[in-house]
Amino acid sequence: MWTRTGAVAASMLIAALAGASAPARAADGNDAVDVELVLAVDVSLSMDESSYKMEMQGYADAFRNPAVQEAIKMGGTGRIAVALMQWSGYGTYKVSLGWTVVDCDGAADELAGMIAGIERMPGGSTSISGAIDKGLALFEGNGFDSARRVIDISGDGRNNNGRDVAAAREEAVAKGVIINGLPIAGGEPGLEEYYQATVIGGPGAFMVIAHGYDDFGQAITKKLIAEIANVSPDMLPATVQHAEDQGAIGRSKLALN
Repeated sequence: MWTRTGAVAASMLIAALAGASAPARAADGNDAVDVELVLAVDVSLSMDESSYKMEMQGYADAFRNPAVQEAIKMGGTGRIAVALMQWSGYGTYKVSLGWTVVDCDGAADELAGMIAGIERMPGGSTSISGAIDKGLALFEGNGFDSARRVIDISGDGRNNNGRDVAAAREEAVAKGVIINGLPIAGGEPGLEEYYQATVIGGPGAFMVIAHGYDDFGQAITKKLIAEIANVSPDMLPATVQHAEDQGAIGRSKLALN
């Protein structure tokens, strides 16, 4: 069960969803979705196999979470489009999951299963700028129209390869793309400040900090709810419970009655 504080925050989220954005307008035969979301996953050498597995399991568990599934259904169209790419050095990436529409609980569960089964590509250096550049390219001609296009970057280190991160960010933002961040704290000192100053950008851009890999699943769940619902993560409960321990957001509202 949610605490009363969590229930209040969930109710605020429901209200925000009702007016978060107008339904996407489809043009040129494209499919309308509420958000086009690129999940850009760091697989550089600083990420060992155990950390990678926790990272991917965190994404999978997030899409199985009733709060995430409820947020998807309550958007203007009730549909989102998701792609997942692994990234390392500049030009070193793999689109592990092409654009996939999620429009119901079953589709979210199926997506979670696909994510959980993704094998890691070989990693090397860390190029956040490369991840932004490739993420930006994935939106071109993808067959979708939406009110928001978001690149969701998770990682545990600073850019050490490729072009300047801020330049890549500004180019993406100039093309209407939002970049949100999920820095994994515990390795490089000051990583959160680096993401805040250098990586995230665009209207309403934010980051959610994962305090180590054990916290990654919690952080990405909260981040996905905020991204899908188009609300600040500060509006959400401090702790998002696991799927087996909570009801859907809509049912949480009833706890106030």
